[in-house]
Amino acid sequence: MRELYRFVLFCFMHVPSSVLLTLLAFLPNSAIAQHQDARPQLDERLWLTVEGSEPWPDELFEVEKLPTPDEATSQVIESGKVEFKFYDDTLIQRKFTGETRMAIKYQLDVKFRWRVTRNDGKRQLLVTVDHRPTKFDLFHQILLPRDHAREDMFSIPLVLHELDHVKITLDPRYVSLFEEWYQNETKSLTLALEAGTKESEFNALINNEIQAKAQQCFARMLQLIHVRNRELDRLTKHGRLKLDDGFFDQDD
Repeated sequence: MRELYRFVLFCFMHVPSSVLLTLLAFLPNSAIAQHQDARPQLDERLWLTVEGSEPWPDELFEVEKLPTPDEATSQVIESGKVEFKFYDDTLIQRKFTGETRMAIKYQLDVKFRWRVTRNDGKRQLLVTVDHRPTKFDLFHQILLPRDHAREDMFSIPLVLHELDHVKITLDPRYVSLFEEWYQNETKSLTLALEAGTKESEFNALINNEIQAKAQQCFARMLQLIHVRNRELDRLTKHGRLKLDDGFFDQDD
């Protein structure tokens, strides 16, 4: 009844030289999820949890034919690329009966122009960045007791609670905030150049700076998602109480 976080950041940057740079970074206090049709190929050791949480069971079950949810629930499952995993709760006793974990994959697309100037006799790069919309892909995995895979699955309070965690991640306000912060932080850059830095190294320096700033903005976004999920668990006692109807209309 509590969400776990291990967010995986896949960052791809388009640059004018047509060189594709790839960044793989893992942020603390997060968890990874996958989807049957678009599953990140990640080592099991990367499925870490927050302090005090339990590892997921080694033996998990997939149920091919789950009941058909209503249209609203189906949209959440499809948009969040949700995969359901089940465990035998007659053999395994867990602190949290159900858990949701997720991964966020995003792709940066920018072009930039630079020119070299001098300040107090030292060279520096003045960079102007042209942003295209950042592409986000979200993946979720929900762990449930095996006996929840039944006809009334999508009316079980625990299942609906875990899907509420998915709905938090899907809130478009987080992506909008990321885009606002990221573009403000990177629309123009000034980079000091070390003596002997060659022009052939400029693109890498600029890309590294843009990626670093994107990571900072991404971490801020994750923190807001983390706070919102904790609030959901606090208000519902981890799914034991009914959620107020206006929860998803509130500003963070």
